[in-house]
Amino acid sequence: MSELGEDLILIVDDNANNLQVLFKTLAVLDAKVLVAKGGLQALVTVEKRKPSLILLDIMMPDKDGYEVCAELKENEETKDIPIIFLSALGQVQDKVKGLDLGAVDFITKPFQAEEVVSRVKTQLRLKRLSESLKDKNALLEAELKKVQYLGEEAKREMSGPLLGSSDSLNLLQEKIEHSGVMAKPLMLLSKPGCGEGAVAREIHQASRFSERAFVQVNCALLYQNHADVLKSDNELIEKFDLARGGCLYFEQLNKLALDKQETIVDYIKAHWSTDGKEDGLVIFHANRDYGKNELHAGLLDFLCENVVQIPRLHERSADIGDIAHYYAQKYALKLSKTIDGISEASVKNLEQYSWPGDLNELENLIEREVFKTDIQILEISRQSLEGQQTIGAYQLDGMLGDGGMGEVWCGMHQLLARPAAIKLIKNLDSKLLSKDNLTQRFHREAKSTANLQSPHTVTLYDYGVTDLGEFYYVMELLDGLSLGELIKHFGPLQPSRALYLMKQACRSLAEAHDLGMVHRDIKPDNLFIAKLGAEYDFLKILDFGIVSNSQAEDIDLTKGQPIGTPSFMAPETAMGKELTGLADIYSLACTFYMALTGEHVFDAPTPMAVMLKHIQDEAPNIQEVAKFDTPKGFADVLMSCMDKEPANRPSSALDLYQRLDKLENEWGCQEAQDWWVSHVDLDKNEKFSKTMSENFKTMLIDSE
Repeated sequence: MSELGEDLILIVDDNANNLQVLFKTLAVLDAKVLVAKGGLQALVTVEKRKPSLILLDIMMPDKDGYEVCAELKENEETKDIPIIFLSALGQVQDKVKGLDLGAVDFITKPFQAEEVVSRVKTQLRLKRLSESLKDKNALLEAELKKVQYLGEEAKREMSGPLLGSSDSLNLLQEKIEHSGVMAKPLMLLSKPGCGEGAVAREIHQASRFSERAFVQVNCALLYQNHADVLKSDNELIEKFDLARGGCLYFEQLNKLALDKQETIVDYIKAHWSTDGKEDGLVIFHANRDYGKNELHAGLLDFLCENVVQIPRLHERSADIGDIAHYYAQKYALKLSKTIDGISEASVKNLEQYSWPGDLNELENLIEREVFKTDIQILEISRQSLEGQQTIGAYQLDGMLGDGGMGEVWCGMHQLLARPAAIKLIKNLDSKLLSKDNLTQRFHREAKSTANLQSPHTVTLYDYGVTDLGEFYYVMELLDGLSLGELIKHFGPLQPSRALYLMKQACRSLAEAHDLGMVHRDIKPDNLFIAKLGAEYDFLKILDFGIVSNSQAEDIDLTKGQPIGTPSFMAPETAMGKELTGLADIYSLACTFYMALTGEHVFDAPTPMAVMLKHIQDEAPNIQEVAKFDTPKGFADVLMSCMDKEPANRPSSALDLYQRLDKLENEWGCQEAQDWWVSHVDLDKNEKFSKTMSENFKTMLIDSE
C-alpha cells in the first residue's frame, strides 16, 4: 500500500494510447492510478509518491524499462515495489532478463484486459501480505527485544543474593552447576527470603533448557484461590505449556494442599517427557522447616533426594558486604542519589547481626538507609541494627508474611512494650488519584476503621505514613490461625462450631455496616480464630484497613476490576454494582459453606468463570455436600444468605445474627477449649503461635 494507505498503481509507457487503454483497464480496481510518459518521468514520480505497484514498458526512448527497473531495485527505499513488465518484447530471453532484474511478472503486448487485472490483483494481494508480515515481524522483533531486556534486568535484579565468596556460597554454586547439568526435578529448601528465586534462575541458566522461558508459579496464591490445580485451572496448564523446553518453578510448595501436590507430580510424570527425556526443568521450593504434613511423600520419592539446601544469610556472613553494596547501588540509582560505598565499621556491624529476616530484611534496611542518608558513604550503627527498623513508635521484630500489596511485620511499642502486627501497604497506586488524594483517603478510612469497637474486629492501634511514603496500619497481634488455615490443616468444621464462629463474624459486620462500611473481601483467610486470654475460638475479622465507602474510588484504584476473591464474591460485586452490607453477608455464607464442605461453592477454569457462576448458578444445597450432617435450620439460613437477589437475603448482619442465635447449638466455650488443648498447644507449638494470615492481601481480579 502507498504512503497514504491506499493502493497506488503507476503506469509507465511512452505511448499515450497505451496509457489510455491501461488506465481504463485498471478503472475496475479500487485503486488510484498514476501515469508516467517515459522512464525519466517514472523515476521522478516514484521519488515523490511511492506506488504499491508499477506496470512498466521496456522500449522507451529516454530510459528503457530495464534501466528503470535496475535503478529502482538498487534504491533501498524502492527496491520492494513490485514491478510488472508490460511489453511487445516476447522472447524468452527478454522475460528472463526482466525477471532477473527483480520484476515479479511479465505480460506480453497485445494483452487481454482480464489477464492484466487478474495479475495486478494478485501482486497487490501479495504486496499487502508481505507488508503485513513485515509489520508482524517488526512487532515480534520489538517484543523479543523487550523480553530479552526484561530477562537481562531480571537476571541483574536476581544476581544480588548470590554475590560473595564464602565457603557456603561456593558450595551452593557447585550444587547449582551440578543441578543444571543433571537437569532433573529438584527441591530447593530454604527459609523464605534467602534468595531461592535467584538460585532457581541460576540453575535454569546452567541447564540445557536455558534458552527457553523461566515460568514461576506461586503456590501460596494457588492455595488462596483454592483452585483445583490441573482440572479447573487452565491458567496453570498454560504455564506448563509456556515452560515446555524451559523451566517451571513452583515457589512455596509447602503452602499447597497435599492432594494438589500429588496431582502436579502425576501430571509431570504423564505429560512432561518425550522419548524418556524431560521436556523441561522442574524446580520446587519449600520452607526448609516444613511440617510433617506439608510435603507429599510421593513428591519426595519422585525427587529421589535431589535436594539443594540454601543457606541463611547469617550462615554466609562473609558475603553480606558484597550484597549490601549491591543493594546500596540499586537503591541509589532508584532514588537518584550518589552512594560511593558502605563504611568498614558498618559492614562489620552487618556481618555480626543475626538477620532473622534474611535477605529481605537486609534489602529493606539498605533501602531505608539510602533514603535517609545525605552523605555518600552509608553509616549503619549497631544500635540501628539491634533496634532494627522502626515505624512510628513501633520497633519491627520480624516479618510475619507478605503479599501483593505489602508486608505484615511483628512489632513492639517502644514505650508501652505492647506487641503488635504492622501492615505496610507498599504497592497501592492509582493513575487517576493523586498522591495527596490517596493520602487523604487513607487517613479517612483509617479513622473510620479506628471507630470500630466490636471485639470481633481486629483492633487498630495506630496508622501513618513512613519516610518512604508507605501507608501502614498497626493492629493487635493475635495468637491463633485463620479459618483458611484451620480448614487446610484440620479439615471441614462440625456445623455446631461453624455456627458458633459465624455468629461472631455477624457481630463484627453489623457494627461496620451501621457505619456505612462494606468489607468487600470476606473469606476464610480474613477470619482469624484466636485464643484471647482464657477464651478460645474467638473470631476476629481482619483487613478492614482498605475498606472504602466509595465504589467509584475502588474501581479507580483497581483499574476497573472488582475488589474481592472470586470464590466468595457476591453477584452484585462481580457485576460492578454499588455495594451494601448484603454483599458481605453473601461472602460470609460462601466462607462458611467452604468451612462445612472443604470445597468452594463454585469451581471453574478461570476467576471470571467463577464470578459468572456466582451471578447465574444456584449453589448446591449445603445439606447435600457438607461433610457432617447439617441441621435444616442452619442450612436454610446459610442458603438464604446466598440468594442472587440481595433483597431476599437476611436484611442485615444483625438480622442474620438473630436468626442464627435462635438455633440450638452444642458448641460453646468448653468445647472450644477442649479442641484447642487437644489439637493446638500454643505454648509448645510455635507453628500457629503469634501469626497473622500469610494471605493477608486483598486479591485484585486478574483479567489476563
